[in-house]
Formats: sequence, structure tokens, C-alpha cells
Amino acid sequence: MKLDDGRIKSPFVLLYWRPPTCDAESKMLYAGAVELMREKAGVAQYVS
Repeated sequence: MKLDDGRIKSPFVLLYWRPPTCDAESKMLYAGAVELMREKAGVAQYVS
């Protein structure tokens, strides 16, 4: 995308999925990893 001020911006999309049949420990581990990834990537908008 080209912004109004002339800069080029590339959107970053993080798409994730976990099987609904995984155990509670795996769900908690996964949730923590996703949150860390969002923080490190500097996500400005989150759609659930």
C-alpha cells in the first residue's frame, strides 16, 4: 500500500489455528505463544 505521504506500507497478517481437541495445557502454551508473537510483531489491530 502507498500512504498519503508517499511511504510504502506492507500489511502483516498473522493467521493462527489450534485443533479444538488439544488438551488444556497445550491450549495455554499456544495462547501464550500467540500473545508473545503479537507483542513482538507490534500488532496494531486485532480481529477475533
